[in-house]
Amino acid sequence: MVRNCRGSRRPDFKRNFRELLDFYKPALVVFIETHQEDHQSLPQEFQSSNIIAVPRTGRAGGIAILWHEDILTGSAVGLTP
Repeated sequence: MVRNCRGSRRPDFKRNFRELLDFYKPALVVFIETHQEDHQSLPQEFQSSNIIAVPRTGRAGGIAILWHEDILTGSAVGLTP
């Protein structure tokens, strides 16, 4: 599941996105345009076991890839901002 994070600061974003996760149960979730420096809280917020993230550059960008390690395996080969 790929999600552009426009509107992610709205109060209902996390609740609505958790409902999508509960319904579809994706093995992999990609957040693009997160506009965040630190993505380490995302696995706990969205019930994932692993994360690879690249922080924003200035006021734009940011990407986070979350997955369930019991379904998928992966590792970062290289990260560039």
